[in-house]
Amino acid sequence: MKKVIVTIFAAAVLAFSASAQDFTPGWNLGVMGGMNYVTSNSWGNLGRFEHVTPNVSVTMGYDVAPWLNLRGSLSGVSGTYPKGNDKGKFSYAQLGVDGVVDICDIFNYNPERFFSPYVFLGVAGNYRFKVGNEKAAFCPGVRAGLGFDFRISDGVKIALELQDNGLNNKFNTLDDNDYYGGDILHIKRPFKWDDNFVALVGVKFAL
Repeated sequence: MKKVIVTIFAAAVLAFSASAQDFTPGWNLGVMGGMNYVTSNSWGNLGRFEHVTPNVSVTMGYDVAPWLNLRGSLSGVSGTYPKGNDKGKFSYAQLGVDGVVDICDIFNYNPERFFSPYVFLGVAGNYRFKVGNEKAAFCPGVRAGLGFDFRISDGVKIALELQDNGLNNKFNTLDDNDYYGGDILHIKRPFKWDDNFVALVGVKFAL
């Protein structure tokens, strides 16, 4: 039994090595744009649009393996958002660091594949700028998502990406510990997260 397992493992390694023989590590640049959808303090408020704003993102990544890309991203927004019958202003800049896994290339590396789905997981540092009466705040968090690459040529891909950035609730201009109701009520509440959902479309270039 032990020999069978070793043989299967060796065959898998050889098959992967053969499929990845044309792989060359390299840099890539992405420029994307889309929309933010921010929930307020919990997924229970998923149907409520607290902040809806445009988003612009620039990524720089490095292919360290046929199936693995390590990337950094800088994204942000500045504009107005609807909130009930009122409008407000919202402005932030976010730095993200992700590990991106190409699902198909795990099993069979093919640099000429037209359609390539991928998933990613990373961390984020978000700085919300002071706007009006809202104080500036730094919001650490985690992020994950799903994307789809469409190969146009050897060096160009069209990308669609969906993200969930989980940030502390100062991101949504609310204090982590204090809740104010009316003019006199003041109570403590536990820490909660804001989810900043992002949908992006853009272009990736091999460098």
